[in-house]
Amino acid sequence: MNTQQILRRASTISKPIGQQKCLLLLAFLLGFDLPPVLSADEVRIVQPTKDNTVYSESDRKSSALARGLYVGKTSGKSETDTRRSLLAFNLVGSVPEGASVQSVTLTLTATQPRLRIDETDVNIALHRVQNDWGENESLPFSEGGMGGVATPNDATWTHRFFETAQTWATPGGDFMPEASASLDVGGFGEYEFNSPTLADDVQLWADDPGSNFGWIIIGEEQVRGRAKMFQSKEGFFQAERPKLTIVFSTAPEIQNPFADLDDLGGGWRQSPFLGLLNDSFFPWIFHLQHNWLFVAYRPQQDDLFLFDPAAGSWWYTNEGTYPSLFSFSRNAWVFYFVDTGAPRKFVDLQSGAFFDLP
Repeated sequence: MNTQQILRRASTISKPIGQQKCLLLLAFLLGFDLPPVLSADEVRIVQPTKDNTVYSESDRKSSALARGLYVGKTSGKSETDTRRSLLAFNLVGSVPEGASVQSVTLTLTATQPRLRIDETDVNIALHRVQNDWGENESLPFSEGGMGGVATPNDATWTHRFFETAQTWATPGGDFMPEASASLDVGGFGEYEFNSPTLADDVQLWADDPGSNFGWIIIGEEQVRGRAKMFQSKEGFFQAERPKLTIVFSTAPEIQNPFADLDDLGGGWRQSPFLGLLNDSFFPWIFHLQHNWLFVAYRPQQDDLFLFDPAAGSWWYTNEGTYPSLFSFSRNAWVFYFVDTGAPRKFVDLQSGAFFDLP
């Protein structure tokens, strides 16, 4: 997709999806970073809303209210004693609409009742779940990973919601085949899972909350006795319970600084300092000298930020400084010779070097 195609695409989507999302989408499509003043990283720590463990040896077992999440093959008598755990976080209210997720870290604390744990490193993987599932009131017989009697609407090995017709398409859970993140887990301690795919999962759920069914945690399922236990949301200690740390950035709502200028017809307006421009496709404007520009404006400071696709750069200016502009790509103030045609002519006020732009 070339620049002109992107411009046409952005002008058609800016109104339906909102200017904030359009600015973030534009940054993605053109591959540039927002100026620091237009984006700020924020951090949210989210607690799980539901979790559960399912047991391969019986569809009537579940552990909704257990203090532990079990994964892998246990040292039980059966060759099929495999456990998988489900974990989900409600992001509504934590990640605002239009936010761009930068990174995600899922923190789990490995532990084991009665101080029994195989400290052999085992690869633990998180897979995005594709269908909804339940957590009700099942309690384990003990904290040794044997599970408890499933109650209605609990997730089990074959049922998404126990005692209903809602079953997994594949026993053991419906999930993406590729892991979103994985990590070798040994003995007791805190483990942090993070990856770009994990961030993609959270971005998907933030944009479409109806697709948020969490992750399934899968451990060593071939070798007996290497099951792992992580603290659940019911764990004794708050600090050891699962937590999701999300870093995201937001773009400001964009206001039109030219809206109060007289419309000369067809969206053309005469700015007292920028000159003749057309704001019919705002936040895009067409300027006689600079051509297409994307506008972000902070009215409290009269700050005007302009993305110039031809230059591949953000500019900063205002009525008091133009035709001097700050170039974020050069990290310097430049002066624009307003009477020049194409190519546009500038001088770098820091180095004194002259340069041209399309």
